[in-house]
This record gives sequence, structure tokens and C-alpha cells, in this order.
Amino acid sequence: MVLPLNRGLAVIILNHNNVEYLPACLQHLQAALAGIRHEVWLVDNASSDGAPDFVRARFPAVQVIEAPFNGGFSAGNNLALVRLGYGPEDRERPSDFFCVLFLNPDTEVDRTALLRMLLYMDAHPEVGVVGPCMIRPEGTLDRGCKRGEPTPLTSFLHLTGLSRILPHSRLLARYHMGHVPASATADVDSVMGACQLMRGRALKQVGLLDETTFFMYGEDLDHCIRFRRLGWRVVYLGAARVLHHKGAATRKRSGQMIVEFHRAMVAFHRKHYAATLPTFLNLVIYASVWLLGWIKYVLNLLRPPARRYVGSARH
Repeated sequence: MVLPLNRGLAVIILNHNNVEYLPACLQHLQAALAGIRHEVWLVDNASSDGAPDFVRARFPAVQVIEAPFNGGFSAGNNLALVRLGYGPEDRERPSDFFCVLFLNPDTEVDRTALLRMLLYMDAHPEVGVVGPCMIRPEGTLDRGCKRGEPTPLTSFLHLTGLSRILPHSRLLARYHMGHVPASATADVDSVMGACQLMRGRALKQVGLLDETTFFMYGEDLDHCIRFRRLGWRVVYLGAARVLHHKGAATRKRSGQMIVEFHRAMVAFHRKHYAATLPTFLNLVIYASVWLLGWIKYVLNLLRPPARRYVGSARH
């Protein structure tokens, strides 16, 4: 495949103690990248499982960045983005890459998925972000792959379970875009950071992930909102399939991840909505988020390890 720019696609895989998933991830990725000009970068967020040495030995074409400490999803990916020329000082310089792909190590990319996503991006110059259909190992849809913007109303309907009354409603089930079929191609508010393809030119304009606000969770939503506010479309492409072993690392620290998820919800609200609402209502929202979070934390302790929550949900 011939892409418009001289180096094609840059793939960034952020890893933290997921070495057991890396062989399948990288093998599937190699097959999906056949015929596509590319670079693959692995950022290791201070793992203790020997992942950097393993990748250097087994996949020498992959370029490895070792972070000195685990700074979270945003900071880890930003290390590679800066190395690739997407730092603030590089904004005026043309992008060396047609697209940049964020990819989690607990994913297995279908052989045709990247080609489908790249061709769609190439055919639609107004699109800034494309995300695939993410499938869980049991064959169910990972609903986070097509998301609505978590406004206070949308989040309330989701967290209280009211969205389950009409799971395909455009209004009630907007949190997971329930009205968009899994096989569809549709504009959405956000796709999942576990596999997110961004146009290089658009990424130059939008900039790095927000690592000062988000450690883990919320950064992909925030990034997609920033793309859309600058006029770029965010598209879910149901024809592109990626297997997602969701929670490979986070379930090992399930309780901590529940706390991080609800902290991200508070941070997201504070960044995007708090200024438009009265102080009293903001305090009610923050208190409600933390109350629900601690209830989930306690319930999680009663579950067997294999069924524990991953951030916002058991799955």
C-alpha cells in the first residue's frame, strides 16, 4: 500500500507489566502491517516483568523507549509522540507520518483492520480520528470503542443504570452510543485509546495528550473532544476488527483502577463542564461520583479475582 507521506504509519504501544500479551500483539501487528510503510515504538512504563529486553530480543525492529517511572497512559504515549516530532515545538513542522496509531499490548489486530482504517482515513480528509470495532475474547462488543461525550446528563443516565431501559436509545444510551450498530460506520464523540488511529496533520494541530489532568482513563475522551472542537471528525469503523483482552494489567490492581477511573471522571467534569454549572451542582456531582466509586470498590472486594471490575465495569 502506498501512503501519501514518506514514512506512512507510526504505531505506539504503551506497556506496563503486560509481557505475556506482547508476543500475540506484535505478531498480529506484523501481519496487519504487511505492505504498509511503518515504524513501531514500544514505550515501557517502568515494568518489572522484563518487557523491554524481551521485545528487543524477539522483535528487534521495534524501537523501545524505557520510561524511568510509570507516569500513566498520557505521559507514556507522549514520550513517543515527542520523539516522533509531535511535541509543542514541532507544531509548525509538517508531519512525517500520514497517521499515528495508539495500540494497547492486550490487543490483537485483525489482518485487514489497519488497511481498512488507513484507506478510510485517506478517502475522507476531514476525518481526524478512526477507531475500530473492539471485540472481547468471548465474542462480545467492548462497548467503550464507540463513546458519547460524558456530559453530566449522559454520565448520570449511565451510572444510575437508566440507560439499560432503552439500550439503543440515542438519548438514554448515548454513553456507549447504543444507537450505533456494531457493524456500522458512524461519527461518534470518542473512540477507545486502546486502538486509536489519528491523522498526523490533525495531531500536529491538536497536540499531545493531557498528562497534567489524566493519569489513566479519560485521556482518550479528552483527546477526541479536542479533535472535534477543532473541526475534525471522529469515526467508528465497524468493518475493522480488533480483539481486546481488556484489563490485562489493570485487573491485577483492580481496586486502584476503580479509584483512578472515578478520579478521571471528576477531573474530566472539572476540565470541561464545571465552569458552566453552579458551584452547588458541581459539588453534588463530585460527591455522587465518589460515592458510586466507593460502593463499587467495596463490592469489588467481594468478587473472585477473575470477575473483578476493570475501571468502570467488571468487563
